[in-house]
Amino acid sequence: MLLTGRNVSEVSDALGFEYPQNLTRMFKKEIGMAPSKIGRL
Repeated sequence: MLLTGRNVSEVSDALGFEYPQNLTRMFKKEIGMAPSKIGRL
């Protein structure tokens, strides 16, 4: 979803996270980088 241009808030809503920060925290732990950086790769 991030690669299609959606922002972190949109993705977190779509995945059922209550707060975008929760997605960011989990993403950093699992992937090793912030989800906001994915769109810039």
